[in-house]
Amino acid sequence: MIRLLTAAQLVSAGIVGGAMVAVEVAIVPVTNSLTDEDSVRVHQLVDRYIDPFMPIHTFFSLGLAGMLIIRRRSRAARALIGVAAGLSATVAVISASQNLPINRLVASWSPQAVPASWPELRTKWAQAHRGRTIAAMFALVASGLAAVVAEPGDNIAQGEIAP
Repeated sequence: MIRLLTAAQLVSAGIVGGAMVAVEVAIVPVTNSLTDEDSVRVHQLVDRYIDPFMPIHTFFSLGLAGMLIIRRRSRAARALIGVAAGLSATVAVISASQNLPINRLVASWSPQAVPASWPELRTKWAQAHRGRTIAAMFALVASGLAAVVAEPGDNIAQGEIAP
């Protein structure tokens, strides 16, 4: 059961981190290179598909991390999973307090009538996104490290893997 929970948590953290990096290295630079009208249109299209998807994986990863903290016997593994959970919670807080309000505002706009404040809001959104991307990637690293930490009683010399 621990292996399944670990794998599911690691995959979910990887989906969150991977999606965040994809937005950071592809979508943000593209929208920054477009006219305000086209930038708003792309932002609206991307958010329509990503906004419902990302919280599910963020909270799934966080919930699985909570279960693993309880189930893992290794203090090191529990500590690493705790770090991953804290970082996943950071992703959720940044998303809810900074990115989501801007996304909702942008969703209400007509691309033909972009407010003059858009360049400033776009920069604020990108800065918040960078912060949550960094948190998501460190959560993935902590999850990966926790996945390979041996449990007390494992016979590593004989190649036994933690239960």
